[in-house]
Amino acid sequence: MPSASTIRRHTPALAGTFDATQYANKSIFASSSAIPLSSSAGVFDDVLDFLHGYGSAAGQDLGALVAAELTAAAITGTMTAGIDENDRFFFRHDTHAFELICDAEVGTLFGFVAGTHPSSSSGGGHVLTATLPFARGVAALPSSRFKIKVGASTVTVPSSQRATARQSLPVWVNVRSGSSTLADAITAGGSTYIDATGRVVIEQYTGRGFSAPSEWPTEGKLLWARLGGTGTETKTTSGLRQILTATHPCPGFLAFDRQYVDLKRYTTGRDDRVVLADGSMASAGLPPLQGWEMTLRAGGPALGFAASKEQALRDFFKFSRDKITFFPMWGDLDESRGAIETRKHIDQRTAYSTSVAAYSTTQTIEADVEASHFYKRKGGRLFLRRASDDNQRRVEDYGGRALDVFQDVKFKFLDDPTR
Repeated sequence: MPSASTIRRHTPALAGTFDATQYANKSIFASSSAIPLSSSAGVFDDVLDFLHGYGSAAGQDLGALVAAELTAAAITGTMTAGIDENDRFFFRHDTHAFELICDAEVGTLFGFVAGTHPSSSSGGGHVLTATLPFARGVAALPSSRFKIKVGASTVTVPSSQRATARQSLPVWVNVRSGSSTLADAITAGGSTYIDATGRVVIEQYTGRGFSAPSEWPTEGKLLWARLGGTGTETKTTSGLRQILTATHPCPGFLAFDRQYVDLKRYTTGRDDRVVLADGSMASAGLPPLQGWEMTLRAGGPALGFAASKEQALRDFFKFSRDKITFFPMWGDLDESRGAIETRKHIDQRTAYSTSVAAYSTTQTIEADVEASHFYKRKGGRLFLRRASDDNQRRVEDYGGRALDVFQDVKFKFLDDPTR
């Protein structure tokens, strides 16, 4: 599990569906070469699905970006990157032995110590697998990036124009299948994600034009407001990256800054039974339904403007109606970049019985392993739907306290087997 031994105080997040229909085929960003949002953009499972589809565009994933620089240096063959069945990050080259040269910051992200790490022969190629868990949270490289050495050639990768941060390392190495995300409407080299506080971030290479939200076309302003922006935001610069962060958390995405109060599994049977005249029993029914009852704690206005989740909670109920995605690990009380785990949960026994990987770029069994036992739930995201008896009327309730410090909000969800 990535960073499992060091993450003890992770906080959850909830996300509802995101409807991008009104922005489809519209130019969002102010630029002479603006790329319109795909005409097929519609209703997405959640805002992360809309922003980047839990992956990178083909050719923009980390492996492809490294491969492009090696090719430019006249090094033949193909480099790929991924997460193996033991939940370790790896690089693989199909032709040449290579070495990874990294500093401590990059090493922590990938799961190496600082230094030079040689590949080894495996399956007709050359593989370098991390010995340590990769880091959770937003995946950001320093300006120095890292180096790959092949023979006498040492190449700094990825390109300085492709070194913007990504939602997480699994998102960066996973190639998404669709092309209707917001990331697809950003000039190559840019990226978008949600940070640990629930705010949408758009990044671009410092050498490329990046207009302020106040200069965007009408459709772009409407979308930025829907994502939590106010138009007053200004870009910041960090090394090779221009960074634009929305003022407010994204409506319909609720990132908590406290651990959950309660998370309980429940089962509802759907059998009818009747005693017949001779004393025997007749029954009929359907398989039982399972879901989750949870109590999540949201800070109130007494904690100050920045810490209050009151408006974010109101927005969540306004925009999140049926399908819900639950992220057991999003924020981290000990790490500003968060404990973000974007992969989906898969049951350990299901993985075994269906012969699928326990860990990959898209799924994880972490919630079921012994190392997770004594903590608040860890692991991948859960696909849920509102239960029919989930409360439809929500009134802000601070428990009768003299100050509006926090609300304990109860939810009731059913598993969503369609996703």
